[in-house]
Amino acid sequence: MSQLPQTASPTLPGAPPAGAPPAQGGMNPAPGIITPTQGAAGVSPAVTGSTLANGTVVTGHPAVPSNMANPKEKTPMCLINELARYNKIQPQYKLITETGPAHQKTFTISLTLNDKTWSAEGSSLKKAQHAAASKALDTCNLPWPKPKPPRNQELTDGDVPVGSITPTVELNGLAMRRGEPAIYRPIDPKPTIPPQYRPNYNFRGIYNQRYHYPTPKTFYVSLTIGNREFIGEGRTRQQARHNAAAKALKVLKDEPIPETTDPPQPAPDVLANEKAENLLKPEITLVYEIARKRNMSVSFEVVKESGPPHMKTFVTSCKVGDFVAEGEGNGKKVSKKRAAQKVLEQLKVLPLLHDDGGSRQNKRYNKKRPKSLIKR
Repeated sequence: MSQLPQTASPTLPGAPPAGAPPAQGGMNPAPGIITPTQGAAGVSPAVTGSTLANGTVVTGHPAVPSNMANPKEKTPMCLINELARYNKIQPQYKLITETGPAHQKTFTISLTLNDKTWSAEGSSLKKAQHAAASKALDTCNLPWPKPKPPRNQELTDGDVPVGSITPTVELNGLAMRRGEPAIYRPIDPKPTIPPQYRPNYNFRGIYNQRYHYPTPKTFYVSLTIGNREFIGEGRTRQQARHNAAAKALKVLKDEPIPETTDPPQPAPDVLANEKAENLLKPEITLVYEIARKRNMSVSFEVVKESGPPHMKTFVTSCKVGDFVAEGEGNGKKVSKKRAAQKVLEQLKVLPLLHDDGGSRQNKRYNKKRPKSLIKR
């Protein structure tokens, strides 16, 4: 293997002449990394600082300032790019020399940053660039960008760190211990007049009325705990809930938890309780229950069907013992339900039944068993 020809040049010693064929072994720089610039004595490849390094990190990388964002995950070139972007300057990498055989070349790269230059060598262009960037990171006096907060301290819409207990969750636990549920209710904001329709009191002409900026929307939430009410506000409804819960926690944390020794409530009337239960049951079910308690037969029958096929009308007859009623509707279920409603109105005239289940049960168990032994 023959060494590449060297060209005597006062500015770029060892640079290949213009128009020379590529070196053997396919060791030409990758496209997009080096941008050749034509000079007086030859070609001077230059590397722009916009290309990020995705290759190997130089072994023995010097320590990076601790205030950089995630220094372990970023290469020296990436850190230099961040530093240059923060200080609004442009880093520039230049290839100074390229020596050695095609299978074992040595590259010398210079990094220029804010009128200062650092040079380093490497077995590849990337390694040489990383080495130069590492030297620049050690001796550069430029101000560093502010460190980014860790992911576990990023704030949400409710200004609550991710992963921590939100005020609403903490308040729910406190409310359960106190035996007072936390009830949130959204409050509708008052209607506001659009800016273009508001009166202009400065009387400085129409020019000041041309530009109107929308007012940021504010959400309000009412939080009720026992006899207390707290109003929260925020840019979002969730943030308003957190704000109201935080206000409630400040007040309730210092108060003792009340003892749950409430006096026993009097039992409601049996008839009132039965009426409340009956209101929740469908009419047809009530008809069958009343008939079962009074040993009465129940029958539903469609007695009439009229109208066109797309709009039929049904008449259903409901018979409970001696009580008969008819209901009409555009469906069998509707007519059956209306018939049951009419029968229930008729069954209200019946006297109330007394609960004699206990006496029946006693009679059943008090029956004398037949004697298994017959005496003569």
